[in-house]
Amino acid sequence: MFVIAQSIFFLVRAYRRGKSLGIETAQMKKTIVSTAVFTLAPAVSILLGVITLSKFLGLPLPWLRLSVIGAITYELPAATSTANALHISLSETITDPKVYTAICWVMTLGIFPGLIWVPLFIKKIQGGLLK
Repeated sequence: MFVIAQSIFFLVRAYRRGKSLGIETAQMKKTIVSTAVFTLAPAVSILLGVITLSKFLGLPLPWLRLSVIGAITYELPAATSTANALHISLSETITDPKVYTAICWVMTLGIFPGLIWVPLFIKKIQGGLLK
């Protein structure tokens, strides 16, 4: 509710500011619609990822992973690969603590280097982007 209220608050402020700057209403509406689409599309894919992963990992871990730091393009393949390596079917909820823990570690350790590399190499990355 807080995020929605905050979004509406800033939408109203931006709309009023646009009016005061003389931006046409049609242009602002077009911008609002395109921004809404590009905001909702990734949210839907994240929701589908949470639903998919929650079928065999439960709801808390996928929710945490995909809402904070994870990406569906990584989390689902990491969980699937780990389960396949352990010869576990993902058609039902995982109840073995060792398997669950292994999947959690693979998902965490696999994405962890990005948290280290980006701050260390951001200047080089930005330099490459500018070239």
